[in-house]
Amino acid sequence: MKEYIGIDDCRGGWVAAVLGDRLELIFSETLEEMRDLVASSTLTLIDMPMGLKSEGDGERVCDVEARKFLKRRKMSIFPVPCRQAVYSENYREANKVNREILGKGLSKQSYNLFPKIREVDNFITKDSEILENIIEGHPEISFARLRGEEMKHNKRSIEGFQERMEVIEKFFPGADSTVEIFMEKYKRSVVARDDILDAIILAIAASSHREGYLTVPEIPSVDSHGIPMRIFIPRIGR
Repeated sequence: MKEYIGIDDCRGGWVAAVLGDRLELIFSETLEEMRDLVASSTLTLIDMPMGLKSEGDGERVCDVEARKFLKRRKMSIFPVPCRQAVYSENYREANKVNREILGKGLSKQSYNLFPKIREVDNFITKDSEILENIIEGHPEISFARLRGEEMKHNKRSIEGFQERMEVIEKFFPGADSTVEIFMEKYKRSVVARDDILDAIILAIAASSHREGYLTVPEIPSVDSHGIPMRIFIPRIGR
């Protein structure tokens, strides 16, 4: 059976949406716990940087190119730090190193994601064959492309939750009940409702690859560990 997976980080760890004959939601404290799930998937999309620059001024090309697919929500694609900064011991050192290598400092918000970025990096470098199954994706781009236009409301608002759920229901009717049951099982301090929807839309986007997709850039560069720096872009509508 073909399974398409979307993975998003959350406060307690990671949430995965698995699309097969049905929709299944899975919570794991570590990404490593999902290795077998990813390895057996037809395609997995994850909302976290895959591939880190080690030299050269400026951002990853994939981030710059991906922002062109958004207008109101293009800032949801944040500048990805360099590898040396991600593995620095503290914020001050990371900020200094990133400024020296990429020519730009770091926000505290970006720094707070470092543990998850390292987790993804270690997940890939532990066994690079996993790259055959997983690609970096982006929820806001996926929502916009599959809906045909960008979301109007912030994803953490009630209105934002409802409009995103409408898109999901279009492609997977009955998903709302699965989300509701899952939300009753976990506290929002562990898994927020927008994390769940982000994982689901990534799984839906992954399943759309059968009908055509692209990655930006078309021919990606690879980082010092051989990881392609690219972002999955689903086709418009379905």
